[in-house]
Amino acid sequence: MRSPFKALGSFSRYSLLSVVALALGLWRESVVSSKFGLSEALDVYVAASAFFLFFGVQLANTLEMVFISKEAKRDTPEATTPQLWQAAKILLLTDLCVCCFLWFGAGALLSVFFPGFSPAQIALGAAILQKLLVAVVLANFCGILKASLNVLGVFAPGLFAGAIVSVCSGGMVILFAEEMALDALVYGFLLGHGVVLAMLVVVYVRTVGWHKLLISASAPAIEERLWQAAGVVLLGEVCFLGFALTERGFASTFPAGTISAFYYAWALYSVPLTLVVVPANTVLYPPLAKAFAQDMAQGHTFLWRVAPGLVLFSLLPVVVTLIWSHEIVELVLLRGRFNAENVVLTAGLLQVLICAMPFVAMGRMFRYSLYAIGSYASASAAQFASLVAIVVLAPILMASHGVTGLAMASAIAVSAQTLVMFLFLRWHST
Repeated sequence: MRSPFKALGSFSRYSLLSVVALALGLWRESVVSSKFGLSEALDVYVAASAFFLFFGVQLANTLEMVFISKEAKRDTPEATTPQLWQAAKILLLTDLCVCCFLWFGAGALLSVFFPGFSPAQIALGAAILQKLLVAVVLANFCGILKASLNVLGVFAPGLFAGAIVSVCSGGMVILFAEEMALDALVYGFLLGHGVVLAMLVVVYVRTVGWHKLLISASAPAIEERLWQAAGVVLLGEVCFLGFALTERGFASTFPAGTISAFYYAWALYSVPLTLVVVPANTVLYPPLAKAFAQDMAQGHTFLWRVAPGLVLFSLLPVVVTLIWSHEIVELVLLRGRFNAENVVLTAGLLQVLICAMPFVAMGRMFRYSLYAIGSYASASAAQFASLVAIVVLAPILMASHGVTGLAMASAIAVSAQTLVMFLFLRWHST
């Protein structure tokens, strides 16, 4: 079994790529905020992108995590590539069904989940969501390719993908926002995902080689019930979608710009995740899956040896943000249409949300551990717990604390998910 400390030795190298991606991501948010501020139009984009977040990002993450948990033991091109071909064929059919559903149901979905939107906002949101369907397909195939590369020990392209999307979307806003308005951001998003997919294809071909790739195309895949497991995990991702839509739906009942403020607060919250948690989890997940596949005790030993470092690193950004949240928001976002009043609202939300960071940092490792032992339903149940928590707590806390109460409900909900996963992991260990 690969030592966790040896795995962490790779972390610093991949973290450098995350720093680049982070810097470009913050640049993109700065460009978007200066062009659109906290506005009704950006509220609509954030609302519509919640569905992309599920059908694109979360579905891609689901396939990625389940594929790694199933195929980590097959870490050679000859063994991995037939599994990739099989998964890609089913994914194409799934995406066609998803796109048809969203194309015809976009307006109805937005009307149900965003009661504070006007008919004009609903129409704009439906048009944006329909354009984002291309990005849904691209993101899903990026996810399955990243998973295959991770199994083969190649992590860098996936970690750099976010930087490419940021450059393309930010660049399009700078060049075409005056003529195209929000469409510049949407088309930049599509362009970025297209470039990422092309990059991943090239890297995979170079890693595997044309000869092995062509041979494996006709090789039989081993039945791993990948899609059965992915379906269980996807039920949990439905709960994640419910969480995002619930938060943004409640936010739509506040003055215009509140949804955008939550969007920016979560974007800044993701900074330490990008710097530490994501690269660490990316590097550690394949050996963690292997450890649990060999023996439950080895898996737990691996998990608890790396846990203290993750928690320690996650506490530092909490302290820094609680003290300097106003200054951080000013530094990154205060320009153009993003004014001092917007800074106050966004910084207040960020101070509340950041308190969930230590729980989220460990929660990802608990989720990966549950995936590794095949307990996909437990991880999905934990996500359902977060949905229940925000549905129950948001109205109560909003009544006494307003928009800050909604942020408190969100932070408690994502923390509750980690606690439930920990309890399930303990239960499976006995």
